Amino acid sequence: MRLSGWGIGCVLALAAITARAGTTTPTPRIEALGIEKLISQDELAVLWTYPDQSDALRRQLIADQQLTTADRDAKVQADRQGVKALDNSAIPIAHKLVFGGFWRDAAHRNASLDFDVFLVIQHSSDMEMRRLTLNETEPLVAKGVFSGLNYALMYDRLAVLEGRKQRFGTQVSCVGGHFELEPLEDPEKVDVWRKQYGFPDTLAESQADYVGMKCTNPAPKPKL
Repeated sequence: MRLSGWGIGCVLALAAITARAGTTTPTPRIEALGIEKLISQDELAVLWTYPDQSDALRRQLIADQQLTTADRDAKVQADRQGVKALDNSAIPIAHKLVFGGFWRDAAHRNASLDFDVFLVIQHSSDMEMRRLTLNETEPLVAKGVFSGLNYALMYDRLAVLEGRKQRFGTQVSCVGGHFELEPLEDPEKVDVWRKQYGFPDTLAESQADYVGMKCTNPAPKPKL
């Protein structure tokens, strides 16, 4: 049985999360970022600390899924509840920014905040927010002011959720209790695309991160 919905956010993105997590600087003032008309200072603080918290919770979830003890299911359920609570606290804030023109405002780009917002959207079931983000960050990638890697992660996630094949090989599903790569758009070109968008490894190298790992029922696909 294929249980879709797991992907880079829970397995392959941990390295990307770690790149931001653990290096969090004090939350800047919203005025310095030019977003004071969109969200409050307290809401910015939620986004600013999200990568650290997300990293810790999702790593714990993956670790607990590898357990063979009697309390495994209870721990996994508690982990999922913690992840859901964190995501639910941040998603409405990201929504305010994205639909308030956040990605279109080139005057106040901040790489750390861009990543925070991107990560929240990756963990959201809001398909319109995903589509808008993908459309509005594409020209930013071309200008070199938004991560091509992050764009690729969101491209694949949206493609899989919409029932299409992924391009960069970042999304996996839970099949028979283990992770399995989602179908590829073009297996012959996948490593060329990965290199173009800043991936540090080939598809084969990345698969070593999750081959053999156990998994359990993920959240259902969001409605399109």
